[in-house]
Amino acid sequence: MGKHAVELLGLDVGNAAVKAVGSSGSITFPHGLGELSQRSKDDYRMRGELDTNKNIWKVNGTYYKVGAAALEDGAMLRYGESRYIDTYYPVLSAVAMFMALKGNGDVIVMGSHTPKDIIYRPDLIAGLKGKSARTWTVCHRGTERTFRIVGAYGIDEPV
Repeated sequence: MGKHAVELLGLDVGNAAVKAVGSSGSITFPHGLGELSQRSKDDYRMRGELDTNKNIWKVNGTYYKVGAAALEDGAMLRYGESRYIDTYYPVLSAVAMFMALKGNGDVIVMGSHTPKDIIYRPDLIAGLKGKSARTWTVCHRGTERTFRIVGAYGIDEPV
């Protein structure tokens, strides 16, 4: 991306799957997120796999399993309004950005939600971009990418 280019990301963190569309095309992965315990990080580190394992993602310094790998490890899923917290929806969104966008840089996210969750739209937005702009650094298998969310908007799924 150029210095002033802004990428657009369409995002749906649904009950079954996370779906996104961006400059690299559309992506889908099972809705699942689990933070690695210290013991798991130590085990992966000792095997030399912490930063190379295809199932491990590092988002803003915290290691996670995402998608099917998280579900296989027994990750507890969040549904409805419980997902709009700082350590859940935005983390899945950051992984989706890594997959669906071509490069680093500024991003505007259009995140969908069910009509009943409209009252949580401010939480969705705040989790993604904070008060002005928020930076997300995602590392996966030796590749690090940084995104700065300069705009975040909620949209009802039927729209």
